[in-house]
Amino acid sequence: MAIRHVKKEKGKKRALDAIESVFSLIDLVKRSFPELLSRYSYLIQKISMRNKVTLSSSFKRRICKHCKAILIPSVNSRVRLRSKHKNLVYYCSNCKKYTRFGYSKVRE
Repeated sequence: MAIRHVKKEKGKKRALDAIESVFSLIDLVKRSFPELLSRYSYLIQKISMRNKVTLSSSFKRRICKHCKAILIPSVNSRVRLRSKHKNLVYYCSNCKKYTRFGYSKVRE
């Protein structure tokens, strides 16, 4: 049993490394090759589901929850701050849907 548990942990660590490397590729090609973004989002989704890895909140905010597109501000999405409701609003240009995330002040 212990060996299987160690193998799962190594697999999850490799999966997280692979997801981080795909996100670094996204940063490199986001303006020059926008057609690759859908392939990269598919790869991220497949890696995370195959290895049962949950994405961190910083990665989750970069993927549209409706159409699974990679959100890049000013390329295929808009980002707005709503100070009245303490929301960060992402608008996807592909599927025309809004996604809202709450935020709070940073405590010192």
